[in-house]
Amino acid sequence: MTIAIHDTVLTCECDEPEGIVNRSIYPMILTPRALKEFWERARHHNTLFSADVRGDFKTFLELFLHELPSGDIECHGLFWVVDDYIGVYYMTDIKPGVDAQVHYSFFDGRHKGRVNMSRMLLKHAFDEYKFHRLSASIPLYAQPALMFVEKMGFKKEGRKRSFAWHNNQWFDVNLYGILRDEV
Repeated sequence: MTIAIHDTVLTCECDEPEGIVNRSIYPMILTPRALKEFWERARHHNTLFSADVRGDFKTFLELFLHELPSGDIECHGLFWVVDDYIGVYYMTDIKPGVDAQVHYSFFDGRHKGRVNMSRMLLKHAFDEYKFHRLSASIPLYAQPALMFVEKMGFKKEGRKRSFAWHNNQWFDVNLYGILRDEV
């Protein structure tokens, strides 16, 4: 699928297993087609969303969109796509000028060589949206993500016990933060 692309946010060389790959990050325009593509890719990764979200497009949409009293639709965050959906980044729970919850997924499951690109997007978010800090919550069953956010420079700030339900089991979630001057 080819996404509707606006201005490139950044381009970066990534030292991936097959060698140097140029990757670009674009704002994700939340069209029905783009959201459907995001859901189709995300629903095949059982660590990203709960079974009810993976199984129902409407439930997925409710995570990201809501209807205003005027009837207009508003989104719950900032969204970016890597290349032609190799991955996505998004931020939710935004407190302007203060904090946002950072999320990402590489749909090919690969993290190697993508730390610098991810740090560049964090810097962009700090510069563009004037955040003081950014936060991430990573369940303990997602080991690659735990290691990845630490490589990006996030610091562990705490833990929520038995907070994430996955494969019929409760898991703790590590809480991370990164400050503007740490990127």
